[in-house]
Amino acid sequence: MTAESEPTEGDTLKLPGTPKPWMNRAVIGALKTPGLGALLGRTFMILTVTGAKTGTRYTTPVQYVRDGNHLLVLSQRHRLWWRNIRSRPAVEVLLKGKTVRTRARLLEGADARPALENLLRLNPRLTKFYGLETDPDGAPTPPAIRQLHDAFVVIAIDHP
Repeated sequence: MTAESEPTEGDTLKLPGTPKPWMNRAVIGALKTPGLGALLGRTFMILTVTGAKTGTRYTTPVQYVRDGNHLLVLSQRHRLWWRNIRSRPAVEVLLKGKTVRTRARLLEGADARPALENLLRLNPRLTKFYGLETDPDGAPTPPAIRQLHDAFVVIAIDHP
């Protein structure tokens, strides 16, 4: 932020609110619907993680991008479900009508920044969606990537 009390353009990310449970149920239902699921499945999938302490399974729709043999997913840091991946990396994904059991890991420290840059390169619409400041070529600036890194975690899911 600047020295003034008001944030300037590019200082604050536009963060989506936490989805209501009915919204997640509706997206999950749509992703499981033949035809509609194939259309939405180009950018969304269903991810199931297992609770670290309780063993409870948590299912949530997530947006992803494919980066080689990985699917990259962003989650806001204040959300809770992604924390389970640290101790229980086995996950299940429903992607384009197929359920796959695989492994996920949190990309932290030095691994997170290149993954964020790849994610934004592979899905440039996210730059605009989050209101990230861009350079003259339309790429997010280093401060914008730092903002994203501070507000989100990156999850890499193994996928053949």
